Amino acid sequence: MLLFIDYEKTIIKKNPASFVPNKKIPIYNWFYYKEGFSRDLVIDLIKKFNIKKNQIILDPFCGSGTTLVASRETGINSIGFDVLDIAFFASVVKTRDYSNVLDELKKTLQEIKNTPKKKEKIRIKEKIILKAFPDRILSELLYLKQNIKKIKNKIIRDFFLLCLINTSTKTTLAIKDGGCIKIDKSRHLPPVKYMFVKLAKKMINDIDCTRFGKAETQVFKKDTRIFRLKENSIDCVITSPPYLNKIEYANVYFIEEYLFLKKKLHSSLRSFIGKNYEKISEKMKNENLKDLLDDFIGKPNESIIVAYFIDIFKSLENMYFCLKKNKYCAIVIGGGCFDFGVVQTDVIVSKIAEIIGFKIMEIMPLRKIICTKNRTKKIGVVNESLLILKKN
Repeated sequence: MLLFIDYEKTIIKKNPASFVPNKKIPIYNWFYYKEGFSRDLVIDLIKKFNIKKNQIILDPFCGSGTTLVASRETGINSIGFDVLDIAFFASVVKTRDYSNVLDELKKTLQEIKNTPKKKEKIRIKEKIILKAFPDRILSELLYLKQNIKKIKNKIIRDFFLLCLINTSTKTTLAIKDGGCIKIDKSRHLPPVKYMFVKLAKKMINDIDCTRFGKAETQVFKKDTRIFRLKENSIDCVITSPPYLNKIEYANVYFIEEYLFLKKKLHSSLRSFIGKNYEKISEKMKNENLKDLLDDFIGKPNESIIVAYFIDIFKSLENMYFCLKKNKYCAIVIGGGCFDFGVVQTDVIVSKIAEIIGFKIMEIMPLRKIICTKNRTKKIGVVNESLLILKKN
């Protein structure tokens, strides 16, 4: 039986499902990942579920690593995986132990700082990247990238590469607007090297001033629909899958991935999107799942919606498999806005969880999101919610 909590009593003013609170917290803010949730939410859930230091937390949609960093902060072991290269890279860099290389980081930064300015020849042909940066800035970014690539120590190299990625977001004309990248030519752009040194000093200071508990963190570039950990090996799941919408996260972070990680566009969580329903329906072997999704058959966005919930079903199956009995799974989930109306994802995902075998403990609303058509006409309100599930 679903337990709904009253909105007026439980809506949290500072939305814990937002990454914004992390922007002021050391290490958490090394890379701004707008789809992430807050550090405080993870800490609160760790306390709520009474997770101990010898136990393991899993985040199968780890994004830029908020759950993993919070676990490490509290001295708890964690495992995370993600399919997006920039998210995987950020998570790895943010969760490393730099205590033994702090002096080397400072020395390397001084060497980079003393490197004379030079222009790197621009050989990039991707139009969006050429639009996103004035030539002088793109040339400086590429020159710094070449210098960073020469660093032999991979831990040091990755650290400064993430700093450079962060620098690029501060020195670009590109703005992430929902699922689109827009160009704002009116933006004032600071000098690249100045911004890089400033951010690097801050990151090094974060390490110098932060004391985390001893914990093992493992990060994998894996697809949670397919990748399965050992049965009954996880003590808690804290995660947030991509929300049901038309946003393709690989597109949103294409500039960073292509420019610094040399990655091309790849399939994301919803790899079935765009295929016809006959092929999708073959994947739905569970009759209860078919019945649950019948309402969306024939809708204009049928392929997106049905494919999304099939992916969620597969992901939850794998979470259930690796979670120990009587342990908890916390999922932050948001609804979908479409021209025909809204989809209350929290309710449907809860029912999918019940089909798999989870017991629904709570559906806790975090925020109401107004849905509009053509950005003007209101078509409804969807929930952004925290689902608390328990493996029986």
